[in-house]
Amino acid sequence: KTKYVELFQIDQFAAGIIPPAEIRMLMKDMDEFEIESRVYGRPAPIAKNPVFDRRILAEMRNKCTEPTFSTVLTKDGIALDDVLDATQLTLESFPKVEKGWTGLRIWEMPTPQGQYLAAVDTARGLANRDASCCSILKIEPLGTRVRVKMVAQYYGWINAFDYGDEVFKVAVLYNSALVVVELTGGFGEAVLLRLKQLAYWNIFQDVTSHETADPSQDARYGVDTNASTKPFMVAALQQFVRERLVDIPCRDTIQEMVAFTQEDVGRDGVGLSNPRFRGAGGAHDDRVMSIVIGVSAVVSQPESFDLVSLPENAVQSKQLDPMWAGVHAELAAKQNPEPFDMIEAL
Repeated sequence: KTKYVELFQIDQFAAGIIPPAEIRMLMKDMDEFEIESRVYGRPAPIAKNPVFDRRILAEMRNKCTEPTFSTVLTKDGIALDDVLDATQLTLESFPKVEKGWTGLRIWEMPTPQGQYLAAVDTARGLANRDASCCSILKIEPLGTRVRVKMVAQYYGWINAFDYGDEVFKVAVLYNSALVVVELTGGFGEAVLLRLKQLAYWNIFQDVTSHETADPSQDARYGVDTNASTKPFMVAALQQFVRERLVDIPCRDTIQEMVAFTQEDVGRDGVGLSNPRFRGAGGAHDDRVMSIVIGVSAVVSQPESFDLVSLPENAVQSKQLDPMWAGVHAELAAKQNPEPFDMIEAL
């Protein structure tokens, strides 16, 4: 006979094991997420050592809205490497999608004066069901500080080179957003290569990297997340959450942040020289890491953005720059230019 275990979900009030008054007393020391999991038995990973303030995350979750599900397409058969600006793109929207759908979720369309950043986390292969995530962040001045608002997110399971195409289209749509590509593990290199092939000009260069301390070396495109850099990067988002300088309208992203934990001790019980950050119990953290990458780029290199509010009718002149158009013209003429040699002149 086949042996099996049958599981039931039941809340503590219905179970009747603990008196209701005692349950309510225990709930006073729990946040909203703990109450859902521990009292009402709703399955959700909860970090034992949470990185982000869960009470603030609960506030953000209560303000979450449903996105528009879309795919970015080129207009009238325009080849992708001929795209110069958002006027050559169009959106195909879907009223409803299935769970696990791969595509773009939009909470706010780009505004003419908006400054945007595309934070790119690339899946480490499709075999283990990792997802790729590109979060579009709107950068807004707030006095002498910066406020970050997530306005769109591409999420799903896709080949790295095809993902590069999607990142390109979404970045162009959002006023030629500054693209920050995470490179650790080598998978982001494929996205970066594809962006170079498409002559995308606005790619983040990490001028703070120790590898570029020598002034004779050029800054490296993209960023690395490793044992020495990740604590700073996570701390940047942690501070933005604590000071309410980040707005995230996505319930799935907030749920990943709830499960995001800091581990100070390894499996063998020995303390780690550098803390480890990841989703508790193997929970996904692709969305979290995308936001981490974006916010840390804003903190480390704020000079990448014009933090003076632009007039309402302003146009992002860089996306219409004739040099960029020249790059595409030479590509179309099959002259095989070196895109980044030409971009140096911008």
